[in-house]
Amino acid sequence: MNLRNIIFVLLLTVTFSSMAEKASHRKAAVELVKLTKVSLLVDQMYKYAENLIKANLTRMRVPKEMQSIVDTHSKKMIAILKADLVWDKLKKQYIDIYVKEYTEAEINSLIKFYKSPLGQKLLSKTPEISKQAMAVGQKQMTLVMPKVQGISKNMVVELRKEHAKLKAAKDKVAKKDVKDKTSKKEKDDPKDKSEKK
Repeated sequence: MNLRNIIFVLLLTVTFSSMAEKASHRKAAVELVKLTKVSLLVDQMYKYAENLIKANLTRMRVPKEMQSIVDTHSKKMIAILKADLVWDKLKKQYIDIYVKEYTEAEINSLIKFYKSPLGQKLLSKTPEISKQAMAVGQKQMTLVMPKVQGISKNMVVELRKEHAKLKAAKDKVAKKDVKDKTSKKEKDDPKDKSEKK
C-alpha cells in the first residue's frame, strides 16, 4: 500500500468516526429533549403568546360595531401562532442548541440524572414551581407598575413642556427671520418704500 492510499484510508476513518460521534451526540440530545419534555415549553410559549394577543386586543376597547374587524384579525394572528409556534418546526433548533451547549458526555450525565428519582421529581415539580414563580413575579409587577407608570406620566409632562418651549423658541426665530427679511427687502427696494408712503 502506498502513502497516498494510507492517507486516504486515514482520512476516511477520521471522517466516518467524526460523523458517528456527531450522530451519537445528536441522538443523545434528542433523548434529553424528549426526557425533559421541552416540547411542553413550546406549548406554553404558544399559550402565552395567544393570551398576550387576546389581552392586548381586549385592552383596545373597540366599539361593538368594529369588533368583527378585531375578531377577524385576531383569528389570523392566532392561526400564525398555531402554524409557526409548533414543536415540529422548533425541534431541530432546540436539539441544535443542546448539541452546541453540551458535550455528549454532559448530555449523557443529564440523561442519567433526569432518569433518577430526583431528576424525575425535578421534572414533575418544575411546571408547578414555574407557575408559582410566575405568580410571585406577577404580584411583584402589580406593586412596581404603578411606580413605573407614575414616572412615565411625569416624563410625558416634562416632554410636553420641553416641546412647548422648543416650539415657542423655534416660532420666535421664524418670526424674527421673517421680520429681518422684510426689513432687508425694504432697505434694498426703494420702490416699496415710496409705494408705502
